[in-house]
Amino acid sequence: MEPKRFNEIIVNRFKECEEVLISKEEEYSSGTDRLHNFKVAAAALQTTPEEALLGMWIKHIVSIIDLMKNPDSATPSLIKEKFGDNINYSLLAEATLLERIENKKQEVETETVAFDVVALDCDVCKRRYEYSAIDIYQAFLKKETICCKNCETSLKYTVTL
Repeated sequence: MEPKRFNEIIVNRFKECEEVLISKEEEYSSGTDRLHNFKVAAAALQTTPEEALLGMWIKHIVSIIDLMKNPDSATPSLIKEKFGDNINYSLLAEATLLERIENKKQEVETETVAFDVVALDCDVCKRRYEYSAIDIYQAFLKKETICCKNCETSLKYTVTL
């Protein structure tokens, strides 16, 4: 295959995958969680979202195995559908695993500082407020400002890791 044709296939495939994933958002997600269906399936099957996704994905892999074993049965539209589905499931699997890692990291960070209380003094109105260390740490991670509850002045704080 000529490089130009190969590159054309790659560019078109990823464009089509993006279009499918975006168009399926409403059908397969809760509106706030793109991995909603895998989590609901996991709960119904008493397993993890990763294993639920794998169970759904394997059907697509079997279809590709069948096509590869019998290439004369393949049509361009069938190839497009099956390989597009496989790429999309790869992306969904990546998102599922990354979400698990990110949630675990946040759980560890939360558990580490969850019970500490920090007092912050307002330089303007001279009031003192107590905040949980986790609130301050989360604001720090999000690069958000913590403001005085009375005068809305930004309070200074330092996070030591």
